[in-house]
Amino acid sequence: MKTLKTFIDEQDMNALTNSIKKAQHMNILLDEESAESIDCKMTITYGDGSSRHYFIWIMDDGRDVLIAHQKYPQDLHLKGYELSKKNSLHLTKLLKN
Repeated sequence: MKTLKTFIDEQDMNALTNSIKKAQHMNILLDEESAESIDCKMTITYGDGSSRHYFIWIMDDGRDVLIAHQKYPQDLHLKGYELSKKNSLHLTKLLKN
C-alpha cells in the first residue's frame, strides 16, 4: 500500500469525496506515533490547479479508515474523518487494485 496511485476516473473521485463528506468528523493529533503509522499519503488536485493533502490510516483489514487533511506541512492538529464501514472497504479496495 506504500506505492504511488493515480486516480483520474470521475466515479472513483466522486466516491472518495462523498465518503469524506458523509464521514464522522474528528480532530487528529499528528504526533510521532500517528505519523509513523500512516498507510497512504494522498493529494487531490482540482481542475483549477489547487490541491489538498491527506493522510490515510487503514485498520481492521480495511473495515475502518481514517483520513486527515493537512493544510500546511507544519500542522499537527488535523481535521479528521472516520469513514463508514462500507466506504472504508470501498476505499481500501481502490487503493489495493
